Amino acid sequence: MSIITKFEQAVNELARRIADTNDNVYTIEELSGYINRAMSELFNSAIADIPKAFPELIKMKEIEGSSIIPLTDIAKNCYKVLSASTDGKMIRFWDNAIYHQVKANKKAFHKPTENNPAMFEINSCIEILPKAGNKVSILYAINPTTTEGKQFTYSDTEEIPFSSNWITKLVEIAETLVRKDMQEMA
Repeated sequence: MSIITKFEQAVNELARRIADTNDNVYTIEELSGYINRAMSELFNSAIADIPKAFPELIKMKEIEGSSIIPLTDIAKNCYKVLSASTDGKMIRFWDNAIYHQVKANKKAFHKPTENNPAMFEINSCIEILPKAGNKVSILYAINPTTTEGKQFTYSDTEEIPFSSNWITKLVEIAETLVRKDMQEMA
């Protein structure tokens, strides 16, 4: 007996709900697409406060110290770095508007130091100035995708990142999307 994933539960529930009122037949792929869209909509609805709304989407990773860290090195489904520390010191995000001034050493008050390191998000990378210590601890939020950064499919064995508490809400959003699409096609 195989274990049913939360994604499969959501797809099955969506199929049950729309079968009651709809003459259309949807494939597993189409239903999966609606659940993936619902996860994106749910995620985007709380984007301003992801840690509070979806603590299950917050992860921690320790990586080798470096000055430039691609987001994909943190995780392929990394959405945003929330904070970081190295050698017991917090690395603060600095405003990207002053990035070029800092790099060019133009203003002394915008100079990161070992005791006051700076972090910028530039071109899908995190740049830490000066170079981070031996290890960097990074707290980050993930996208509602697989660990490979892809959308979920019905046969995936990987669990969706949302907790079970969100399954009903995901199905409600997906059902709304199906009904909206049905109205547009009518």
